[in-house]
Amino acid sequence: MSALQANFQSHQFTDYDAEQLREVINGADMEHTILAPGTCTAKVQHFQSRQLAVDWGFYNFPVIARGPFPAGKISIGVSWGERASAWSNGSVLDRANIQVYAEGSDLLYRAGAGTGWLVVAADREQLQHESLARLGRELSLPSTGSWNLSVPHRFARRVVDLILTTGRRFDRLRGDQELADQSIIAACVDAITVGADDAQLSAIEKRGKHRSDIIRRADTAMRNLVGTKYSSGQLCRYLGVSERNLQLHFKEAFGLTPKAWFQCLALNRAHAELLERAATRSLVTEVALDCGFEHLGRFAKSYRELFGRSPSETIREGRG
Repeated sequence: MSALQANFQSHQFTDYDAEQLREVINGADMEHTILAPGTCTAKVQHFQSRQLAVDWGFYNFPVIARGPFPAGKISIGVSWGERASAWSNGSVLDRANIQVYAEGSDLLYRAGAGTGWLVVAADREQLQHESLARLGRELSLPSTGSWNLSVPHRFARRVVDLILTTGRRFDRLRGDQELADQSIIAACVDAITVGADDAQLSAIEKRGKHRSDIIRRADTAMRNLVGTKYSSGQLCRYLGVSERNLQLHFKEAFGLTPKAWFQCLALNRAHAELLERAATRSLVTEVALDCGFEHLGRFAKSYRELFGRSPSETIREGRG
C-alpha cells in the first residue's frame, strides 16, 4: 500500500482478506464474499478533490460485494475490462451500462474474474447544475435505490478513460484538477442523459427491484442461518417463491445455485473466524461445527478448494 498524495491512494492486495476490502469505496462498508478458488489479487485506487470522490479497482477473482453507498452523494458506477461480467441490484451489467445509485442506497454486486469497476460520488446539486448548463434541464435521477442504464459504449468508455487518465496524472494536475473534475462530471451527465429514457425508467426500476429484493431477502436469511442445515423448501416458503424461480434468480445474479451460495457464505465465515481467532489447532473443529459443517474431512476439502490453503494454514497466517 502506498500513499501517492494526501488525496490520492493506491492499494495492492495479494491475498484475499474480506476485512481489507471493506473500504474499497471511500465512506462505504462493503462486505466481500469470494466465489471461486485461485490466487486472489486486487488493485484499488482512490482520489478525492473538492468536487468528487472517485474509487476504481480491478479484481482477478469472482466476488460478491454487499453494503451501503455513502450518504449524501449520488454514486455513478461503470464496469470495465476485457472480461467484464457483472450483476448489480437486479440487472446484468456489461461495458455498455452505467449505474446510478441514490444517496445511501444498498449495493448487491457480483464482479466476475477480470472485471474492473469504478464509482464516482458527486453531489446531486453538482450533477443538476451541470445538466442545466449543458442541456437546459435537470437530469432524471433516482430518489431511492438504483438504476442500470444501457448507453452507447462510447459514453461509458469516456467516463472510464477520463478517470483512469486523471488517476495516472493526479500528482501532476495541481491547478488543472478543477478542469479534470468538470470533465468527469460532464461525461457522467452525458452518459446518464442518453441512458435515462423517461419512458423506460419505470420499467427498468420495477424489473430490477423485483429481482434484487428476492436475492437480498434470500441472502439475508442465509447469512442468519449459517451454522444450520440448508433447506431449499423452507427458504422458498419464507420468501414466497418457487424453488425453480429462486434457482433462476441466483444463477443470473451470482452464477451459483442457492445451495452453493449458502456453502460459500459458510466457508467465508469460517475463513474470517479462523483469521480473527487464530489460537490453537483445535479451533478448526470448533469453527467448522459453528459454521454448520458436521464432516470435518469434507469441510477441509471444500475450504482448500475455495481458498487454496488448509484451515490450519489460515490459522498460522492469522497468528502471523
